[in-house]
Amino acid sequence: SVDAAASRVRSILTSRPQSPKFTGVISNAGILWGYPLPRLLDVCATGVKRVLDAFAPLLRCDGDGDDDDDDSKRIVVVTSGLSPLMMSYARPSHRDALSSGDGTWDDAIRPRMDQCLEAHVSAENAPLSTRIEKFDRIGFPGGPFAEAAPDFHMYGLAKMFGDAYMKIVARDYPMVKVASVD
Repeated sequence: SVDAAASRVRSILTSRPQSPKFTGVISNAGILWGYPLPRLLDVCATGVKRVLDAFAPLLRCDGDGDDDDDDSKRIVVVTSGLSPLMMSYARPSHRDALSSGDGTWDDAIRPRMDQCLEAHVSAENAPLSTRIEKFDRIGFPGGPFAEAAPDFHMYGLAKMFGDAYMKIVARDYPMVKVASVD
């Protein structure tokens, strides 16, 4: 599990006086399209949060007790180009809340994920046009993907929420360079 892996790394960093520095986290928490939205969100958004919450604090722990402020610390999350695309389609209030990095998971991201889950569940057995309408209504349209490639729409939303959390982590860990790569 993520917590067990982080615990192991923490143990190594704090128990060995000459342990190497812990300078980076690479997260590839993701699955591709073709999964239902709840699973995509669990892996591509909440999974990113689980990894970053477990490992980002360890970037402060080099075994020497100092909170290094050098610029060698990195967090890299493998994401998707669909993330910024879905962000560009989102209602301006959603874009602002998710891209500012000012909020928290609980006030900026989780409620919007819950809105998407509710829209998804309420249209699960309905025609695609109903799902498109529901996502449009809550301000998370999929642009041309909503109809032409609905799996891309759901996948892009999940990646968008994971990327939004990275902005919060970047704010909370200013000594770490945080990047997403496609």
